[in-house]
Amino acid sequence: MKRLFQLRFTGGGVKPDAVPARELAELIIAAEEAIASVALQRNPALNPDEIVVGLVQIEEKSLGLSFASPSPDVVGAAFKEIAESVANLSFGGLPTKSLRGLRILADFNTTHHCRAQFWNGELNAREPLAEMDVGFEKYLPEEHFIRGETVIYGKVERVGGVDPKVRVRVSEHEVVSCRLNEDLAKELGVHLYSEVGLRGQATWDAKDHSLAYFRVDEILSFEGVGAVQAADALKDAAQGAYDAVSDVPGFVRGLRGEDEA
Repeated sequence: MKRLFQLRFTGGGVKPDAVPARELAELIIAAEEAIASVALQRNPALNPDEIVVGLVQIEEKSLGLSFASPSPDVVGAAFKEIAESVANLSFGGLPTKSLRGLRILADFNTTHHCRAQFWNGELNAREPLAEMDVGFEKYLPEEHFIRGETVIYGKVERVGGVDPKVRVRVSEHEVVSCRLNEDLAKELGVHLYSEVGLRGQATWDAKDHSLAYFRVDEILSFEGVGAVQAADALKDAAQGAYDAVSDVPGFVRGLRGEDEA
């Protein structure tokens, strides 16, 4: 597959055999997260699984990570946007996950006293699109979070592991990875590929309100039903409290504190 772009780390004596495999993996994951999150934000109709940022080569330049993708237009545009943001020190339009990935790259620079360069895929390119020097993290905006209890509903796609987690698909385009204890993991194991309700402690990103973290505290008694059955259940739960309401739109406007048009 043709090289689409490259991240090159220079200076500080960095090269493939001088960087621990764990740190190298963190760099690759950070790059993927930074680029894929922008691509998904700009193309919300795409399934996250369709956005692939694949490593195709590790080069001794001092440390060059070359990437490609089966969706070069989408992924290439996302990489270019990130490079422009770095070059202009303008990060307001980037999603939080992208900023988190850039922070990992910046931390690597500071730790190893090197520079991260963003190159396009042209082999004869003479200069990088952008560069992150030592201490670049000071230019990246801080993350802010909101925490509280909530309930999520979705389909269990995977559960288990040494550090137990459950992967829950809450919509066609959104998947949440949640932490939980071993007892809850065992209980959820019998609900694999089934719809569940999970109550727990959540952390949301204050910038885009995306769910950054969720810890499962309780598995709720829940059974997925159709829209008609759900509406009937709500009607029964209301116990006739709204039977006298004849002007539904007007009633809702009143609840919202809106004036008549």
